Amino acid sequence: MQSSEKPYALVSLNRYSETDTIMFSTRHLPKDRIVPAHWHNYIELEIVKEGTAKHFISNRSYDLSRGSAYIITSSDSHMIIPTSDVTVLNLSVMRGVIDSELEKYIIRSPGKFHCRLDAAQLSHITELIERAEKESINAPFSALITKNIAEELFVTLIRTSDVDEVISEVLPDEKGKVIK
Repeated sequence: MQSSEKPYALVSLNRYSETDTIMFSTRHLPKDRIVPAHWHNYIELEIVKEGTAKHFISNRSYDLSRGSAYIITSSDSHMIIPTSDVTVLNLSVMRGVIDSELEKYIIRSPGKFHCRLDAAQLSHITELIERAEKESINAPFSALITKNIAEELFVTLIRTSDVDEVISEVLPDEKGKVIK
């Protein structure tokens, strides 16, 4: 487990050490920085802590603001267009790390898990992520604790997800202009 600020648009966790199978981080995305369409070879969970943005995932558009949360699978191409400076809590997990039944459930449902967390849920999740970020890699059972926190976060988002939050079926071009 590693905790640090990395470039926002990760194409692969392979550029990090082999111990980075679960990575918690906080990312800051300025208003003028579009995250172009991309995908990952890992599962990603993100929660907007501050700011607003437009999120395009699997040909759908979502408005993001404080408390917006989503899960991205390796089948999801996605793009983010900030409408203000944005702070995002991020969890990236390599395939095969979390419980296999949970992973299969997530992988079978690409683009499905989006929700808006209320203040209490956001506070709880923020505390979990901060706890995971502080977990020392050398402490006994550190990997088990971070795995359990990651699984709890995924289950919380799955249980809270509302697939009806989709705003429209659209695609942006490379510069963020929406193509209808």
